[in-house]
Amino acid sequence: MKSSKTVRITIIITLIIITLFIVCYYWFIRPIYLNNLDQNRTVSLKKEQAVAFGKYADQGEVFGIELEITGNASSNVDIILSDTEGVKHIAGVKGKNLEFTYKNDWYSDSCFIELIPRDSKGGKVDINCRFLALE
Repeated sequence: MKSSKTVRITIIITLIIITLFIVCYYWFIRPIYLNNLDQNRTVSLKKEQAVAFGKYADQGEVFGIELEITGNASSNVDIILSDTEGVKHIAGVKGKNLEFTYKNDWYSDSCFIELIPRDSKGGKVDINCRFLALE
């Protein structure tokens, strides 16, 4: 009899876990990540560069941003993030294997990124930007 109760409890717990996963997928994962596609650009660092990103037309009100910059540079690079209201974040990143990640609240439909190499010998970075918005 104990094994029959254990089997029932195991089945019930399994069904609860599956239900929680489905709810999390439809309420959190799909609306935030699958419906908010990322945008990518590759930028040369031979001179100062400015890159602009904007939300997709079918996205709702933006509440956050995920930004990742990776690549290589012959020198350190200053990164300035701003929106239509002004500068939101400034960072200095070491060259060579350059890696910069910014995940934060963001309430603007656009993001402007200035990449300022401290010398102009070169390098190249890949920029990945994702605006987070609910449907």
